[in-house]
Amino acid sequence: MYTFSRCKHKKMPTKRLVTCENSIEAGFIINKLEQDGIECFLTNENFTSLFPNFTGILGAGVQVMVEEENYDIALKLIKENARKDVIRCPNCNSDQVIYSFGNKATGKIIAIILSLILWIPFGNIKRTCFCKECRTEFKR
Repeated sequence: MYTFSRCKHKKMPTKRLVTCENSIEAGFIINKLEQDGIECFLTNENFTSLFPNFTGILGAGVQVMVEEENYDIALKLIKENARKDVIRCPNCNSDQVIYSFGNKATGKIIAIILSLILWIPFGNIKRTCFCKECRTEFKR
């Protein structure tokens, strides 16, 4: 994908570095990268702010974009500054936890599809933590 950088005004190949759940989280990443001299910009910021219930569905969320040549450096920088806390299962203390629609995901996905077809908001469908080991579903 080619796009215009906001500083150099020339076309350059860009790559998605990370997708964030909100503009605040993306802002922290952008500030860190710009402090280290890496140019970056955000996409999907307005859509994610207007429709927060779509975050995490079909790749929706605020995307941090960087130049392809700076991708590896930027990835290393954000991994160094990533949160050190790991989500653990309260039942078995496993760290094999994913953030998804849980073990009843099929019903929730059908509800999302129906709500999109019928134009009914689905704000009550939230993603939860799900342990792969003991199959426990819990909230953060």
